[in-house]
This record gives sequence, C-alpha cells and structure tokens, in this order.
Amino acid sequence: MVSTAAGGAGVGPGTARASRAAMPRFASWLGLANAATPLGLKAMEELQKANPTPDTASDAQVTFLALNTACITVVPATIIGVRVSLGSTNPTDIVLPTLLASLCATVVAASAARLLRRLKPFRLPPREGEQG
Repeated sequence: MVSTAAGGAGVGPGTARASRAAMPRFASWLGLANAATPLGLKAMEELQKANPTPDTASDAQVTFLALNTACITVVPATIIGVRVSLGSTNPTDIVLPTLLASLCATVVAASAARLLRRLKPFRLPPREGEQG
C-alpha cells in the first residue's frame, strides 16, 4: 500500500531517528550519492520502527523518501571528479547549475509530499477510536 499515515512517533528534532534521517542529506549535499544510499536505508529502517501501520508508509517515511531522492547538492563532488578526469578546463562550472536544479527538485518533492497526503486516495482510513 502506498498511502500515508499521520506523522510517526519519535521522529522529532533531537531524536536518534532525526539524526539518522539527516545523515544521508549531508552526504548528498557533498555529492556523495553512493554514501547516501546505505545511510538512507538505515534511516528508513528507523522510521519504520516508529510507524504505527507497518504495512503502509507513514507521512514521515514518504517525506523522507521525497527529500532524500531530490536532495540539494551543494558540492557535486562526483561530477566534478568526472569532469577533471575528462580534462575539463573548468570542472567546477557545474556547481551553480547543479545547486539550482537540485534546489528546484527538492522544493517540488517536498511540495508534492505535502499536497498528495491531503488527497483522499493517499490517506489512510482512521484507525479504530480515531475521528477523521
């Protein structure tokens, strides 16, 4: 099921889950996508522990996935390295376009995660004892 549940317990600032969720973003900011993947998987495992409906992604998981996938890249180290290896005269020319493109992608991903969770097909029915 791809619907989202409300929030997720224990995912707030200062928790271990929040720290795990931040680590892949830092790796992505530095353009280290290969390092971000295992960190992202660990963070998703932590978010799953707080998920009240284990067979369905929580809002926190969906938002994390969207932000992690479209994360802002401040220093595209891998691309700069490829450009250097291919003899580019100015391998860092890619920094500003990469920053702008990844910023746009992140804004769109965050907006989509926020907006889609409000649509009925993406909402879970209320659990017993809840009103919705």
